[in-house]
Amino acid sequence: MRISLPALIAVIALSTLFSVTLTRLIDSPASAARVLSEPVPEARIAVCSILEITEELMNTDRFRPAREAEEQRLTATLQDLRQRITALSEKLRGAARDDPEFADEREQFSRLMGEFQQRQGLAQQQLEMFVVGQFREAYAMAKSSARAVAQDRGFTYLIASTPPDKEIIENRPMEAVRNDMFQRPVLMSPEGTDINDDVRDDLNLF
Repeated sequence: MRISLPALIAVIALSTLFSVTLTRLIDSPASAARVLSEPVPEARIAVCSILEITEELMNTDRFRPAREAEEQRLTATLQDLRQRITALSEKLRGAARDDPEFADEREQFSRLMGEFQQRQGLAQQQLEMFVVGQFREAYAMAKSSARAVAQDRGFTYLIASTPPDKEIIENRPMEAVRNDMFQRPVLMSPEGTDINDDVRDDLNLF
């Protein structure tokens, strides 16, 4: 039987690690006794849908009004240019094509449209960054609350997972459906391990 080089290296590394660990335990009986006598803490696992709670926080008065205000502010920065484009468009629509000013005004309209698209794209980027900042803040709040609730209830582990029985929305791009599935690492858990409602209560989401 042939053993590949990577497999052989892995076996040698594991053997060396085991030999070193055993030697240390033999050389230090007190340390070995302490390690063997220390009780292993019972693992108690809590499950919480952090992403779902974060999205709920984003739709509360803590975040929504500021987001809407920022969107209105950015929209207002485009209003003057939008009005100029509308006025020029109406003028071109009623102008004769043989009018000496028609060519210049059409060229001006093209320049204004290019400028508007550029500024609109920049405004969309600014709004997206604003929303990202809010989402990070909301996620930090949800995570902090979930950890505190889990600790208060005596859990030793906390897993972020969407409830497995929550409906997966169809008629979406494959990537979105896959991400939805991947957000459900816990497919089954004992009753009483879901702390979503406790976290919602802590964050006043009811």
